This record gives sequence, structure tokens and C-alpha cells, in this order.
Amino acid sequence: MASTAIMNEIKDIKISKGHIPQDLIVLYPKAKEAWNRALGTNVYSSQYSCTTLSSLPKISDINPAALEEYQQFFFYLAEYKYGPYPTQSRDQFRKLAWIEKADCKKRMESTVRATLISNCHGDFEDLNKLLKPVFLPENIEDCLTAD
Repeated sequence: MASTAIMNEIKDIKISKGHIPQDLIVLYPKAKEAWNRALGTNVYSSQYSCTTLSSLPKISDINPAALEEYQQFFFYLAEYKYGPYPTQSRDQFRKLAWIEKADCKKRMESTVRATLISNCHGDFEDLNKLLKPVFLPENIEDCLTAD
């Protein structure tokens, strides 16, 4: 599930930087709370839209300080893991992938949609079993030891 990917990104950042950046440590509790709440809602349909998370504004309009704390966490997580938004790149898929990682709402929705398309064939009753939701751990340091 997507939570495991988030934990792996935190591990990768720790390995590459030698530590977890302080802003991620400070913002993690709000990000964990928002992510786990969205993951636990279990309201899925063919037109799944995560209603408990907000999308980022246009990349050109982003002022990280003006974002909600959970949005800041995912934005910084993407910057630390993948570098800054690839403004100069002509590769639209690279730009979209970066946005999907930086925007927690898009990250959640894409995971659920991929599961719906590949596994459910319109049967949403068993989606939660297919997603096997893994919640983010209580403390960011616990991400380093999670499998």
C-alpha cells in the first residue's frame, strides 16, 4: 500500500542525508493523522475522490508556508526524495509523477484507483481487503524499522 512507499521514502532520505530532516520530523504527526484518517474512511467507488485531504494549489502558486502542515510534509518529502519540481523538464510524465508524490490527495486517489482498475472490476465491497491498509506508525523514527 502507499503507506509502505511513504515509509520507504523516509528511509531513503535518511540514508542519503544521514538523518531525517527536522521539518519532516516536526510535520510528521499532522501528516500521519491526515493520511491515516483518509486511509481508514473506506468510502470507495468507481469515481473515488478522497474527501478528507486537500489538493495542492498549482505548482507555480505554491508557497509551502501557506500550506496545511500535512500538505507541507508531503511537499517536502517529495523535494527531499526526488529533488525540486522539474520545471525545465519537457517530460510531462516526470512532472505528473512528481506532483503525484508531492500531493497527498493525488497520492491516495491514484493508489485506490489503481487497485480498483486492476483488481475490483466494479466490486467495491472487497476493496479494503485488497488495499490491505497499512497505517503510518506513531513516530517517524518507526518508519525506519517498518517492513
